[in-house]
Amino acid sequence: MTHILENSVLSSILATLRDSSTDSAFFRKQLQLAGMFLSYEILNKEIEPLEIDVKTPLALTKAMVINASVLQLVIMRAGMHLASGGGQVMDELNIPYEIGIIEAKRIEEGVNNLDFEIDISSFKVPPVTEKNIIIYEPMVATGNTIIMVLRRIYEIGMPLKVIIASVVSAPYGIEKIESLFPDVHFYTLALDKEGEFEGLNSEGYIVPGLGDCGDRAFGRY
Repeated sequence: MTHILENSVLSSILATLRDSSTDSAFFRKQLQLAGMFLSYEILNKEIEPLEIDVKTPLALTKAMVINASVLQLVIMRAGMHLASGGGQVMDELNIPYEIGIIEAKRIEEGVNNLDFEIDISSFKVPPVTEKNIIIYEPMVATGNTIIMVLRRIYEIGMPLKVIIASVVSAPYGIEKIESLFPDVHFYTLALDKEGEFEGLNSEGYIVPGLGDCGDRAFGRY
């Protein structure tokens, strides 16, 4: 299931992230802000609250709190600042969570279609069973990276839920992921549908997209 989050605040953040004139420092800040709002929506809609008793200065009353096992999975390097925003929300609400780090990149040499090979050079992930997993990936393009990550997740355990937080996504990638993992939920600020292949150009980049999110956040190296 795909949830497209739309309001004037998120539209402003998205416009800044799309703008090629946005410098790296502000781009990182806006990614973090996007991660905060995405995580807020995910926690609100995907995590079942727990009813507890709270004693106010005047009486005992009932209250609803978030009390669940949350695991952030950060796909480096582009997902770092998006996940940081989500972590800030959980820190402020005192929601306990764990963090897993995944280093992945597409291997483009010799590839002439959208089925890029993915190199996962590091997969440092805590136990996943009975966890609510939020995967932070700013751009879901071909879906190949997410598919590789999901396969690794289900090799080591069975999570309660898997939710993907992204800034922009292409229908091509979402449909591909959902065909293999129908229970995964997507939260994104935009579903980009331009390009030759359901939101992608022939090189597998989202159109209009954000450009290369990692390069824009960290610089080219």
